Amino acid sequence: MALPWLIGAAVVALGAAAVSAFSDDSDSGSGGNGDEERRRRERAEQERKARAHKEKLESMKEAFVQEGMQRANELQQSLDGQIKVILLGDKPFKAILDDDDEEFHNPVSPTYVEVYDLQFLPQETQDYLVKLESLYDVELEPEEVLMNVPVRLKEIDHKLAQLKALREKL
Repeated sequence: MALPWLIGAAVVALGAAAVSAFSDDSDSGSGGNGDEERRRRERAEQERKARAHKEKLESMKEAFVQEGMQRANELQQSLDGQIKVILLGDKPFKAILDDDDEEFHNPVSPTYVEVYDLQFLPQETQDYLVKLESLYDVELEPEEVLMNVPVRLKEIDHKLAQLKALREKL
């Protein structure tokens, strides 16, 4: 009774060996096709990675522009009553990112601070206004309140000089 099982197992083993040998022969005969298939898969993988990288960069640039526009609105609100900020064009945020994700902007000359002689403002505020002009396509106009500040400062300086003169007499 065990003999038919042994014969059956031997036949199955011979069949598997024959199929394996036939399969090896066909692979070695079409070895170029296997290499070509592997190269095609690698190329497709590289293209997929490049596409994903490009999409990620575009997404980062879009997020950069969105954040820039949000900050423009915040700056506009924070300067309300002091400096009128008019955003020009459809895309007033004009800063760009280069390939190294470095921020670039174009310096404006002469700056708003220079044109309106706003040297009485703190240096940090002057720097922010210059950066605002270089990163955004904006028109800045001083409000009347801001333009009265230099006049008021001159009046205060004059009164301080008078006070100093009075102290010296005493």
